Amino acid sequence: MALVFGHPTGDDRSPIVIPILPLEIQRDIFELTAKTHKGTAATLARVSRGAQTWMETIIYEVICLSNRRQCSRFMFTIDNRPAHFFVAHVKALLLPYQIHDDQTARILAKCSAVVNLACWAPTYPMAVAEVQDALSLRQLTIRMSTLCRIGDTGHTHPTFTHLTHLWLIDDCISWMSYTGFHHLRALTHLALDFSAVSPTILARAVAALSLILGQCTTLQVCLLLTHKHEMEEKLRVLEAEGLGDSRLVVLAQRISVDNWENTARAEHHRLSSWAIASEVVRRRGGMENEGYPG
Repeated sequence: MALVFGHPTGDDRSPIVIPILPLEIQRDIFELTAKTHKGTAATLARVSRGAQTWMETIIYEVICLSNRRQCSRFMFTIDNRPAHFFVAHVKALLLPYQIHDDQTARILAKCSAVVNLACWAPTYPMAVAEVQDALSLRQLTIRMSTLCRIGDTGHTHPTFTHLTHLWLIDDCISWMSYTGFHHLRALTHLALDFSAVSPTILARAVAALSLILGQCTTLQVCLLLTHKHEMEEKLRVLEAEGLGDSRLVVLAQRISVDNWENTARAEHHRLSSWAIASEVVRRRGGMENEGYPG
């Protein structure tokens, strides 16, 4: 089949013939466009009902609620869509500082199939405690206090059983006294702050790193995040302390909405800190070649 249009000049020249592509090819074109050009999925979803269905898979796969407006709009969607829609579609979720506890509870209750969760609240949201039994996460970006709070129930908790990637977003003082990382049996990637500390605290952090690397036998990548102007100093200290473990990677990067979203979207994952660090370790011969999300 094809669509036939008269020539735009109105003369008798041959009409313009536009073939109707099979639905599979149409979908491939729409999905490739949406994934290549960030932010276009919502516009493409307005083309037709079919396009809306295709684009919703992309739009809702990663929910990044980085401001109040986005949160309010998503809450409206939560209240007007059936629960199975979110279970089927939402796989990664970012909850920002501003979100209220009751909103967190409603969102997580509907998005119970999330495997990548980022919770940046400065205090532990009780809403997470209420629904954590239903979560089985692969990737988690949180504060140390939240990890300890969930860990109160034991590291065999379903939240931890399949957890491979853990990113702690607070400073190194908060993690260097924690001794439970080796209880996370599936953990392969760990990201820790390694910035702006006194020589005394830095020495303690290095000792803590040595313990982590020695105990965590499943760990493949330990990512240390610092400021650009501190990079040389931190590398020098690690070398002086004999911490030449091939799994250690120091990057001048910080957690951000864009960085987290890159870890969640397969098409952008190569730009994420996880992917950069994993590639460094691979080149050292410390990792087998692997696909997303490593």
